[in-house]
Amino acid sequence: MQAVTYGSTGAKTVATATGEGVGIVPPAVSGDGVTIPWGSRDESGTDSPVLLTFAAIPLSYRLDRPEEIIRVDGYLDGILIRDLEDGHAAIPIPGPHSFTAVAHGVAGSILGVDRSDFSISGNGRIELDGGFLRIDETGGVACSASACTYTRTYTPGEHYFIVVGCDYRDTADVFLRAAEFRVDGPGGLKYERRLLDLPILNDSRQSEIVLWLEPEGPGTYDWTIFCSEGDQEATETGSLVLR
Repeated sequence: MQAVTYGSTGAKTVATATGEGVGIVPPAVSGDGVTIPWGSRDESGTDSPVLLTFAAIPLSYRLDRPEEIIRVDGYLDGILIRDLEDGHAAIPIPGPHSFTAVAHGVAGSILGVDRSDFSISGNGRIELDGGFLRIDETGGVACSASACTYTRTYTPGEHYFIVVGCDYRDTADVFLRAAEFRVDGPGGLKYERRLLDLPILNDSRQSEIVLWLEPEGPGTYDWTIFCSEGDQEATETGSLVLR
């Protein structure tokens, strides 16, 4: 599997995880040849995991004899990433993790191995109930919207998942119309979901729209939730006030 990202300048970065690498145990730890500059067992002299609070983790390493090294493979939680580029970023879920860097020389020789055990704190990610949208076709179309407002203390590095519930209740009273659920966030962010009401089939479903919010400082951050079908619609605005 390959994951491809593009930076603001259009630069392309590719990370490859091979099926053969899943669940493979890396070679034994040795600091000769390669060293992980953060949380390294060899540098710290301890097996205690490093506690990290930021989401993106740099898969970094330092080569002690770069002229002898052909490639470096990385192992993130037992998944092999061949030809790992120094500093490649990963975003693991909160909880315990391990990263191992393996330096290879000619003819498949291993010149060095280092490992870091770390744990991602979930403190920087906060989930908030952003509101609820409903379209009910019982006896005709009825739309409703209810948003939430919060007041909190601003903490640098915190980011928010604003979760908006969407409930579509399909009946035989109405058909051949499109149901729309939408969340508009700060800075022109827009997330929407459209459902086509087909005859005969029961298209009822419940789902969620998640707005990702990264506050840059204290202030008021608003989001507007909206649903519609035919000439019926409902809307309401929620807020996160950070002081």
